Amino acid sequence: LASHSRPGPVTAPPASPPASATQSIVRLNVASSTSNSYGCGVVVASGGLIATNATLLANAQWIVATTSTGLREAAIVVAVDRASDVGVLRVGQPLPVARFVDWSQVQPGASAVEMAVWSASPGVSTTVWSNPTIASAGDAVRSGPGTGMVSVVASVPTGASPDGAVLMEPDGAVLGILDKSGVSSAGSGSVFLPGEFVVQVALELTTEGGHISHGWLGIKGTNS
Repeated sequence: LASHSRPGPVTAPPASPPASATQSIVRLNVASSTSNSYGCGVVVASGGLIATNATLLANAQWIVATTSTGLREAAIVVAVDRASDVGVLRVGQPLPVARFVDWSQVQPGASAVEMAVWSASPGVSTTVWSNPTIASAGDAVRSGPGTGMVSVVASVPTGASPDGAVLMEPDGAVLGILDKSGVSSAGSGSVFLPGEFVVQVALELTTEGGHISHGWLGIKGTNS
Protein backbone atom coordinates (compact mmCIF):
# COMPACT_ATOMS: atom_id res chain seq x y z
CA LEU A 1 0.00 0.00 0.00
CA ALA A 2 1.71 3.16 -1.19
CA SER A 3 1.08 6.37 0.68
CA HIS A 4 2.54 9.83 0.88
CA SER A 5 1.72 13.11 2.55
CA ARG A 6 1.61 16.71 1.56
CA PRO A 7 0.82 18.90 4.55
CA GLY A 8 -0.06 22.54 4.25
CA PRO A 9 -2.04 24.61 1.78
CA VAL A 10 -1.55 24.19 -1.95
CA THR A 11 -1.97 27.33 -4.01
CA ALA A 12 -3.96 27.44 -7.24
CA PRO A 13 -5.15 23.82 -7.26
CA PRO A 14 -6.02 22.36 -10.65
CA ALA A 15 -9.65 21.87 -11.63
CA SER A 16 -8.91 18.15 -11.81
CA PRO A 17 -5.86 15.97 -11.08
CA PRO A 18 -3.57 14.59 -13.80
CA ALA A 19 -5.32 12.19 -16.17
CA SER A 20 -2.99 9.38 -15.09
CA ALA A 21 -4.38 9.57 -11.55
CA THR A 22 -7.96 8.98 -12.66
CA GLN A 23 -7.07 5.62 -14.23
CA SER A 24 -7.64 4.16 -10.75
CA ILE A 25 -11.16 5.62 -10.43
CA VAL A 26 -14.23 4.24 -12.18
CA ARG A 27 -17.71 5.65 -12.69
CA LEU A 28 -20.46 3.37 -11.44
CA ASN A 29 -24.00 3.04 -12.74
CA VAL A 30 -26.02 1.05 -10.19
CA ALA A 31 -29.48 -0.08 -11.26
CA SER A 32 -32.25 -1.43 -9.06
CA SER A 33 -35.81 -2.38 -9.93
CA THR A 34 -36.95 1.20 -9.40
CA SER A 35 -34.06 3.54 -10.18
CA ASN A 36 -30.53 4.19 -11.44
CA SER A 37 -27.85 5.58 -9.14
CA TYR A 38 -24.42 6.93 -9.98
CA GLY A 39 -21.17 7.23 -8.09
CA CYS A 40 -17.44 6.60 -8.10
CA GLY A 41 -15.32 3.64 -7.09
CA VAL A 42 -11.60 3.46 -6.32
CA VAL A 43 -9.33 0.55 -7.25
CA VAL A 44 -7.89 -0.67 -3.93
CA ALA A 45 -6.14 -3.92 -4.94
CA SER A 46 -5.01 -5.88 -7.96
CA GLY A 47 -7.48 -8.11 -9.74
CA GLY A 48 -9.98 -5.32 -10.39
CA LEU A 49 -11.01 -4.87 -6.73
CA ILE A 50 -12.95 -1.61 -6.27
CA ALA A 51 -14.24 0.10 -3.12
CA THR A 52 -17.18 2.49 -2.90
CA ASN A 53 -20.04 3.37 -0.53
CA ALA A 54 -22.15 0.50 0.74
CA THR A 55 -25.18 2.78 0.49
CA LEU A 56 -24.60 3.20 -3.25
CA LEU A 57 -24.87 -0.56 -3.71
CA ALA A 58 -28.11 -1.02 -1.77
CA ASN A 59 -30.68 -3.07 -3.73
CA ALA A 60 -28.40 -3.23 -6.78
CA GLN A 61 -29.53 -5.64 -9.49
CA TRP A 62 -26.76 -4.85 -11.93
CA ILE A 63 -23.75 -2.52 -11.97
CA VAL A 64 -21.74 -1.13 -14.86
CA ALA A 65 -18.28 0.31 -14.25
CA THR A 66 -16.83 2.79 -16.74
CA THR A 67 -13.08 3.40 -16.75
CA SER A 68 -11.30 6.67 -17.52
CA THR A 69 -10.79 5.41 -21.08
CA GLY A 70 -14.52 4.90 -21.57
CA LEU A 71 -14.44 1.10 -21.38
CA ARG A 72 -17.62 -0.28 -19.83
CA GLU A 73 -17.82 -3.56 -17.91
CA ALA A 74 -20.26 -5.31 -15.62
CA ALA A 75 -19.16 -5.30 -11.97
CA ILE A 76 -20.14 -7.79 -9.28
CA VAL A 77 -20.61 -7.10 -5.58
CA VAL A 78 -18.03 -8.99 -3.52
CA ALA A 79 -19.00 -7.83 -0.02
CA VAL A 80 -20.80 -5.00 1.77
CA ASP A 81 -20.24 -3.74 5.32
CA ARG A 82 -23.00 -1.30 6.24
CA ALA A 83 -21.47 -0.45 9.62
CA SER A 84 -18.49 1.19 7.93
CA ASP A 85 -20.40 2.16 4.74
CA VAL A 86 -17.83 0.35 2.58
CA GLY A 87 -18.80 -1.86 -0.34
CA VAL A 88 -16.45 -3.92 -2.49
CA LEU A 89 -16.88 -4.67 -6.20
CA ARG A 90 -14.84 -6.56 -8.76
CA VAL A 91 -14.38 -6.16 -12.51
CA GLY A 92 -12.64 -8.63 -14.80
CA GLN A 93 -10.06 -6.31 -16.33
CA PRO A 94 -6.88 -5.34 -14.44
CA LEU A 95 -6.79 -1.69 -13.39
CA PRO A 96 -4.01 0.30 -11.70
CA VAL A 97 -4.31 0.50 -7.92
CA ALA A 98 -4.83 4.02 -6.58
CA ARG A 99 -2.26 5.84 -4.47
CA PHE A 100 -3.46 6.78 -1.00
CA VAL A 101 -2.49 9.70 1.23
CA ASP A 102 -1.37 9.41 4.84
CA TRP A 103 -4.44 11.31 6.01
CA SER A 104 -2.97 12.00 9.46
CA GLN A 105 -0.44 14.35 7.85
CA VAL A 106 -3.05 16.42 6.01
CA GLN A 107 -3.48 19.87 7.50
CA PRO A 108 -6.63 22.04 7.70
CA GLY A 109 -6.56 24.62 4.95
CA ALA A 110 -4.95 22.31 2.41
CA SER A 111 -6.44 22.35 -1.07
CA ALA A 112 -7.98 19.22 -2.53
CA VAL A 113 -9.85 17.97 -5.60
CA GLU A 114 -13.19 16.17 -5.54
CA MET A 115 -14.46 13.89 -8.31
CA ALA A 116 -18.16 13.11 -8.31
CA VAL A 117 -20.71 11.67 -10.72
CA TRP A 118 -24.08 13.39 -10.99
CA SER A 119 -27.23 12.27 -12.74
CA ALA A 120 -27.79 14.98 -15.33
CA SER A 121 -31.10 13.43 -16.39
CA PRO A 122 -32.69 9.97 -16.23
CA GLY A 123 -30.17 7.53 -17.66
CA VAL A 124 -27.51 10.21 -18.18
CA SER A 125 -24.59 11.00 -15.86
CA THR A 126 -21.79 13.54 -15.88
CA THR A 127 -18.47 13.81 -14.05
CA VAL A 128 -18.08 16.93 -11.91
CA TRP A 129 -14.89 18.35 -10.41
CA SER A 130 -14.61 20.79 -7.52
CA ASN A 131 -11.84 22.23 -5.36
CA PRO A 132 -12.75 21.83 -1.68
CA THR A 133 -10.61 22.87 1.27
CA ILE A 134 -9.67 20.46 4.05
CA ALA A 135 -11.48 21.46 7.25
CA SER A 136 -10.14 18.73 9.56
CA ALA A 137 -8.53 15.30 9.60
CA GLY A 138 -8.84 12.72 12.36
CA ASP A 139 -12.15 13.68 13.96
CA ALA A 140 -14.57 10.83 14.63
CA VAL A 141 -17.74 10.34 12.60
CA ARG A 142 -20.54 11.20 15.04
CA SER A 143 -23.50 9.63 13.26
CA GLY A 144 -24.38 7.63 10.17
CA PRO A 145 -23.13 4.24 8.92
CA GLY A 146 -19.48 5.07 9.60
CA THR A 147 -19.98 6.08 13.24
CA GLY A 148 -16.74 5.74 15.19
CA MET A 149 -14.40 5.90 12.20
CA VAL A 150 -12.06 8.82 11.86
CA SER A 151 -12.84 11.18 9.03
CA VAL A 152 -11.42 13.78 6.70
CA VAL A 153 -13.83 16.72 6.51
CA ALA A 154 -13.78 19.02 3.50
CA SER A 155 -15.67 22.21 2.74
CA VAL A 156 -17.00 21.36 -0.72
CA PRO A 157 -17.93 24.50 -2.73
CA THR A 158 -21.28 23.06 -3.83
CA GLY A 159 -22.14 22.22 -0.22
CA ALA A 160 -23.14 18.65 -1.12
CA SER A 161 -21.73 15.63 -2.91
CA PRO A 162 -23.29 12.53 -4.45
CA ASP A 163 -22.62 8.95 -3.36
CA GLY A 164 -19.12 7.66 -3.94
CA ALA A 165 -17.47 11.06 -4.41
CA VAL A 166 -13.68 10.75 -4.16
CA LEU A 167 -11.49 13.30 -2.37
CA MET A 168 -7.94 13.64 -3.70
CA GLU A 169 -4.85 15.73 -3.38
CA PRO A 170 -4.14 17.90 -6.45
CA ASP A 171 -1.77 15.23 -7.82
CA GLY A 172 -4.55 12.60 -7.67
CA ALA A 173 -3.55 10.64 -4.55
CA VAL A 174 -6.75 9.54 -2.78
CA LEU A 175 -7.65 11.12 0.55
CA GLY A 176 -11.03 9.47 1.05
CA ILE A 177 -14.46 8.39 -0.14
CA LEU A 178 -17.56 10.34 0.80
CA ASP A 179 -19.67 9.09 3.71
CA LYS A 180 -22.75 10.96 2.55
CA SER A 181 -24.89 10.35 5.63
CA GLY A 182 -22.03 10.80 8.08
CA VAL A 183 -21.74 13.75 10.45
CA SER A 184 -18.34 14.57 11.90
CA SER A 185 -17.66 15.84 15.40
CA ALA A 186 -15.63 18.55 13.65
CA GLY A 187 -18.83 20.29 12.56
CA SER A 188 -20.00 21.32 9.11
CA GLY A 189 -18.54 19.98 5.89
CA SER A 190 -18.63 16.84 3.78
CA VAL A 191 -17.38 13.75 5.62
CA PHE A 192 -14.93 11.43 3.83
CA LEU A 193 -13.77 8.07 5.15
CA PRO A 194 -9.94 8.05 4.89
CA GLY A 195 -8.74 6.12 1.86
CA GLU A 196 -6.25 4.00 3.81
CA PHE A 197 -9.02 2.86 6.17
CA VAL A 198 -11.32 2.07 3.25
CA VAL A 199 -8.56 -0.10 1.76
CA GLN A 200 -8.12 -2.03 5.01
CA VAL A 201 -11.87 -2.59 5.35
CA ALA A 202 -12.11 -3.73 1.72
CA LEU A 203 -9.22 -6.18 2.06
CA GLU A 204 -10.56 -7.62 5.30
CA LEU A 205 -13.99 -8.07 3.76
CA THR A 206 -12.51 -10.03 0.86
CA THR A 207 -10.30 -12.25 3.04
CA GLU A 208 -12.72 -12.90 5.90
CA GLY A 209 -15.72 -14.14 3.94
CA GLY A 210 -17.55 -10.81 3.93
CA HIS A 211 -17.15 -10.17 7.66
CA ILE A 212 -15.05 -7.64 9.49
CA SER A 213 -13.95 -6.94 13.04
CA HIS A 214 -14.56 -3.27 13.79
CA GLY A 215 -12.51 -2.88 16.94
CA TRP A 216 -9.43 -1.51 15.22
CA LEU A 217 -11.54 1.12 13.52
CA GLY A 218 -13.13 2.32 16.72
CA ILE A 219 -16.54 1.15 15.50
CA LYS A 220 -18.88 -0.55 17.88
CA GLY A 221 -21.43 -3.04 16.68
CA THR A 222 -21.82 -6.44 15.13
CA ASN A 223 -20.55 -7.77 11.83
CA SER A 224 -22.73 -7.26 8.76
